[in-house]
Amino acid sequence: MNIIVKRRIGPDPHEGGRQSSSSSGCPDILELDSGDFAIIGQDITAAAIPALPASAGCAAEERVIRIPREILLRAKGDIARLA
Repeated sequence: MNIIVKRRIGPDPHEGGRQSSSSSGCPDILELDSGDFAIIGQDITAAAIPALPASAGCAAEERVIRIPREILLRAKGDIARLA
């Protein structure tokens, strides 16, 4: 699979000197050249699966990813312009 990142959705998580919660990375939202999105965040699959609604599922090749609320809210303007 060839992945090409088109752009970041929302501001740089380190903008304004912000510190990330991880020692080696930071949560982020990326738009791929295919039009799909990639999320960098904490893998919470094992803990989340028992809490998923009955109509939701997570296949073996999928992961449930947590990103901080602030990251998504700061990306809101970019997300709105995608439609």
